[in-house]
Amino acid sequence: MSIKEILRKLVSLQEIEYKIYHVEKKMRALPADVSRERKILEKKQVELKVREEKNTEFETERAGLETTASELEAKLAATHEKEKEIKTQREYEALDEELAALDGLMKDNERVRREVGTKITNLQADILKRKTEIEEATKRIERLDGEVSKKVGALEEEMGGHQKERETVAPGIDVEVLGMFEKIVRVKDGIGIVAIDGEICSGGYVTIPPQEINNIRKTIEIVKCPNCQRILYAPEIFSEAAVGAA
Repeated sequence: MSIKEILRKLVSLQEIEYKIYHVEKKMRALPADVSRERKILEKKQVELKVREEKNTEFETERAGLETTASELEAKLAATHEKEKEIKTQREYEALDEELAALDGLMKDNERVRREVGTKITNLQADILKRKTEIEEATKRIERLDGEVSKKVGALEEEMGGHQKERETVAPGIDVEVLGMFEKIVRVKDGIGIVAIDGEICSGGYVTIPPQEINNIRKTIEIVKCPNCQRILYAPEIFSEAAVGAA
């Protein structure tokens, strides 16, 4: 197959490869959206677990404070019973100090219980809010999964059509040239061959040396742009006049 015919096929193949490249890009991007949502959900779940563990700590602390309060109340009642046995002023003063100390402990206990109770109330409200957010995020991910599956199915169908089209164009192209072209397509946003505009590469926007321009226009060999590394061709070689003269 002549260089001209190879270039002609590559130009035809270019349109197909460009479509394939961008379909593949869309297919890669779709799961990424779901993956991003899953990471957000996982972070929310970790944050919820931390708060639930903290709530358990507060509940344990409150239970301990309530036990202490019961013990203080029992001790206070027992101390009041001692009043019946008081016989001296010194005993009365000692009992009064003991009652004052117990009263102080009970007030401190009550204050701390209120503080812990407030923390539990606020934390449980936050936990409930986060559970609702997690439930909504889970439903959103399920919905996204369904949407992605449908879109991927449609893209796979589109890809199948492009692949069939490609199979009608690619045969006959030199294997080495085709491999080079496909590699360029993958690293150059789906574009592996571009036209020259005068002596300028329309992809890399640099001036091509005169000898190389001559080789391109006379289709002597496959030439790549020294800047963008894409294969170059001269549009005029496919004109009717050029074909007639060939």
